[in-house]
Amino acid sequence: MVGGKTVPASAEELAKRQLERKIREVQKGGHFKGKKELLKFLHGEQLSPRQSIAAHCYECMGYYADGKDAFPDRKLDCRSTLCPSYPYNPYREGGSQKRRSLSPETRQKLSERMKQMRTTRSS
Repeated sequence: MVGGKTVPASAEELAKRQLERKIREVQKGGHFKGKKELLKFLHGEQLSPRQSIAAHCYECMGYYADGKDAFPDRKLDCRSTLCPSYPYNPYREGGSQKRRSLSPETRQKLSERMKQMRTTRSS
C-alpha cells in the first residue's frame, strides 16, 4: 500500500508468488514417483527426459492426492492413451516402455558417429 492505495504487484512478483504456491501444492501431494522430480524442476534444476515425464505424470494426475485407494482397479494408471507421455508413464499397466537394447555393432557405430559430430562442432 502506498498512500492508502494498493499498488499492483509487478509481473515478476506475481510469477514468484505463483511458483511458491505451486511448490506448496506439490509438497502436500502424495509420495509417488514424480514428486521429487517436479519439485526439482520447480526449484530450477534440470531434468532428464525420463524425470520430466515422471514429473509431468505426477502433475497431470493431480499430485496423486487421492492416493492408491482412488484407483483400486488400475493401480494409478491414468489410461490417457492419447497422451504422448503415456507409453512412459511410471504407473502404466504392463510397465512403462522399455529402452531398446543395442547390439555391440550398432553401439560402436553410434559411438563413432558421435565422436565425428563432436570433432566437427569443435572445429
